[in-house]
Amino acid sequence: MVVFTIRFICTAILTAAPAVVSLSDLYFVKTRDAGSGQVEVHTASPNDNYGSATGHFVSGYSVDEGKNGDFTLDSGVLYFIKTRNTGAGALEVYSTTKASSYETISLHSGTVFSLSDAENGVWNVDDGGFYLVKTGGTGSGHVEVYRAGPGKWDTLKLHAATTIPQDEGEDGTWVIYRGDLFFMKYGNTRGNNVEVHVIQGGSGNYGGQPTAYTTSFDVRDGGNGIWDIGINRDLYFIKTRNTGSGHVEVHIASASSQYRDINYYTSWISEGDGPDRAWCVD
Repeated sequence: MVVFTIRFICTAILTAAPAVVSLSDLYFVKTRDAGSGQVEVHTASPNDNYGSATGHFVSGYSVDEGKNGDFTLDSGVLYFIKTRNTGAGALEVYSTTKASSYETISLHSGTVFSLSDAENGVWNVDDGGFYLVKTGGTGSGHVEVYRAGPGKWDTLKLHAATTIPQDEGEDGTWVIYRGDLFFMKYGNTRGNNVEVHVIQGGSGNYGGQPTAYTTSFDVRDGGNGIWDIGINRDLYFIKTRNTGSGHVEVHIASASSQYRDINYYTSWISEGDGPDRAWCVD
């Protein structure tokens, strides 16, 4: 999860969109100002246009521990990627499941990744694999993809250089989804719209040229929230700053429209709870 700087106040008028069952749930991982003193997990569903809470969970992680890393979800499992203050000098991964209301830590694993790489890229869990999309300090001069697992995460299974130059690494957000690399680019674009660049992972080979799409999102909105990929490979913009509604908003561009058609939803979560916390869809 990446925290962005404010760039633009969106002036779009939000219109209600009908609920669509084939959309992802919204997860809000509250890592500070939680009344319980623990990291909390709050969920919202597309079944009512993200308009009400479908779950409130008090996790097994203290809010103090939450400052030491990042949270992400994969197939309903909440992962805590600990990038600071680990005992072994390497990144550690913890996980909890919804079956335990995210309270019982079912996994605590060391990884093959050094703490020295903690700030050199973006961490992802996808289909049981632990990924680093390395955007800084690469040996190749290009953005690189590393994967540990599935299975043991203390063994490196993949190291591949992409065709995207390293100096583009800070121009947007990176997500691994179903093995493919998605780059949501809102810095140094060819025009005024956010772009989606996709490199298919194939058999672990990320050396192909990306397929590029020009979305209907304005680049000036790029830093006003979190970008993620969900069901059907749709693009989700979780807008946590400068919303017109005063609430966190979920903007979804469909992959079937090549990310041109956008539906807008207003969640039940206050905009004041938006910044500096973990957001994702699953």
